[in-house]
Amino acid sequence: MSKPKSQPDSAASVDMLSSQFVIGTLLILLLGNLILALLLPDMLEKTTLQAVERSNLQVADQVKLTRKYYSENVVARIRKAGGPITADWDWRNNPNHIPLPATMTLDLGDLMKSADTRVELYSPYPWPSRATRKMDDFQSSAWVTFQSDPFAVVQRRDVIHGKRVLRVAVADRLVSEACVSCHDTDVNSPKKDWKLNDVRAVMEVTKVVEPDLAAAELLGHHILLGTSIASLIVALALMLIKTQAQMRARERDQMFARVTEMAYIDTLSGVANRGRFMELAGERLAKAETSFVALIDIDHFKDINDDFGHAAGDEVIVEIGRRLTTFAGQGMTVGRFGGDEFILAGAIQTGGATPLDIARDIVDLIHEPMRYRGILLDLSASIGCADNGRGFKTLPQMIVDADDALYRAKNAGRNRAVQFDEAIHDQRTRRRRIEKLLQQAVTDESFELHFQPVLDIGSRRIVGMEALLRLREPGGSYIPPSEFIPIAEDMRLIVDIGAQVIRNSLRIGKNWPAPVTIAINLSPGQFLTRSSDGRNLVETIQAAIDETGVLPIRIVLEVTESVLLADSDAVISQLESLKSMGIRIALDDFGSGYSSLGYLWKFGFDVLKIDQSFAKGVQSNPQQLEEIVRSIVSLSHTLGMVVIAEGIETDGEREFFTNLGCDGLQGYLIGRPMATDRIAPVLLRNLKEVADGAAQRQLDFGLEESIYAWRLRLSNRHN
Repeated sequence: MSKPKSQPDSAASVDMLSSQFVIGTLLILLLGNLILALLLPDMLEKTTLQAVERSNLQVADQVKLTRKYYSENVVARIRKAGGPITADWDWRNNPNHIPLPATMTLDLGDLMKSADTRVELYSPYPWPSRATRKMDDFQSSAWVTFQSDPFAVVQRRDVIHGKRVLRVAVADRLVSEACVSCHDTDVNSPKKDWKLNDVRAVMEVTKVVEPDLAAAELLGHHILLGTSIASLIVALALMLIKTQAQMRARERDQMFARVTEMAYIDTLSGVANRGRFMELAGERLAKAETSFVALIDIDHFKDINDDFGHAAGDEVIVEIGRRLTTFAGQGMTVGRFGGDEFILAGAIQTGGATPLDIARDIVDLIHEPMRYRGILLDLSASIGCADNGRGFKTLPQMIVDADDALYRAKNAGRNRAVQFDEAIHDQRTRRRRIEKLLQQAVTDESFELHFQPVLDIGSRRIVGMEALLRLREPGGSYIPPSEFIPIAEDMRLIVDIGAQVIRNSLRIGKNWPAPVTIAINLSPGQFLTRSSDGRNLVETIQAAIDETGVLPIRIVLEVTESVLLADSDAVISQLESLKSMGIRIALDDFGSGYSSLGYLWKFGFDVLKIDQSFAKGVQSNPQQLEEIVRSIVSLSHTLGMVVIAEGIETDGEREFFTNLGCDGLQGYLIGRPMATDRIAPVLLRNLKEVADGAAQRQLDFGLEESIYAWRLRLSNRHN
């Protein structure tokens, strides 16, 4: 068997894509760290210096405010008062002097030196107190700048005494009239025409920035270290993700390989599954002029599972797959369609073995015993085969034909091969036609009901009618129930059909005289499955009684042993419910199957109907049959049951069962199944015959003369 095609290796694709992604991401991280290492120190230094500059300007502003307040509220008032206290630059040597505003400013600067901040005033004017302080180039440049822009800010980074500092210079202006007056009147003033906002000096605030820059540099190192660590973590995470992606891709490839195998190969037997078989066989058979298929079903495979366990069943499947694979070789295709069903297809060689010959060889091959755990398993198979009709049939059509032939092989006793032929084709065609008729009849409720009478031997009256289902073909003829009932069961229609029979039987029988019972046959499916309207059997019967008003005592429900074998608990529960309603239960066809006597007492039947096969044996072996029937009748009467013999067709059969104590008879001699329009005349004729033959008996007989009355007579008989 050729290998199925597989998908491309996704693991390699994922590896390539993930590698590209990881490498690209790592390059981006590396480039980002490099740029950050180049730009971050300058950015942090610039930010730090800007902060120091703002701090210096704030110091200058505070000093100016303090000086202004001191000038206007202290110095100016003292001078105005004209007392002994005066403002002088040499105030420390005279107790009656206070510092000049400029002197106070310099004193404040001296106080700030401990905080690495220095405030100084420099002026080109020849103030006596500032004669020793000469302006350097920075201060001179600032003075020049302030002449044109007294609001300018001049700064410069510098190194003083080995420490990095930031020097910030602002103009020291005359900001109040008191200052102008003071300068004009001061004897030491270098000029006498001062005006408001004139620049009198350069105020320089110098701050040591070494600690701030060091902190910024340390922060930069920490940031670079953090980003490097983060990049490393990201790189490791990416590598991990890549590894996991590769692992998942490999797992996906492996899973795909397994799924592909599961999609094409039957994992238990090792042969092609249905889909792969159809593909391979279709390709192979398309090249052959004539070809065949053989459907192989292992006989009694369920028994192997039940008796030896599912492990044994699996071993059988494996062994059959091995045998068929060896048998097929290179010329044929083998597949498993599920469960215990295999299929084989191949070309038909001119002058070679026919499909039936090949199928028989496979039957012999599979029939060879197989040993399982020391146990010898006896295997067999049923095979249906079909050819392509010299190229006129497709593979699916051949499989349908082979399936029909397989069905025939099973029905013929199994362990054999059957080739599809025209007879099987005709049977399939007829089945399809019946299936269509059944479906239509269920939808339209177009089934017909015929009724066969039951005769009370004691009164010779017709005391019951058994409803029999009929399905008419379009041509007018009837399809035998033995043919369409199994098909209806296969189609799962029997429950709905049964519900229709119950309703329509009561609708028809409600107009009959009260003693005449209505007998209805039930199938196992009706006890286990609800009808399409959702009702179970008991609910269906109750609904029909409610609709028609028929007394439950007039209803007889007939069941066979197959019903009792289906599910005893469920059946007993529903039978008890039906009996509690007053309905009578009959055991039909007794003696045709297992015929367990335990059924007679366990289920409490009201009526026992002896199978018609007993009537057919009256002529061939009456002595032996007599003892059996006598025992059945005696036991039934002991248990309080009415006994009816079925299949009575001759006077001899009637006399035989009458003499053995049966209570009722049914068969062609008593009356054939009849359409509903013939029932009333038959009942009237029976009444007339009874009246003519026994005038002393009352014509208007009551319910006690029915089947229920048979029990009363039986009770009197045994008392």
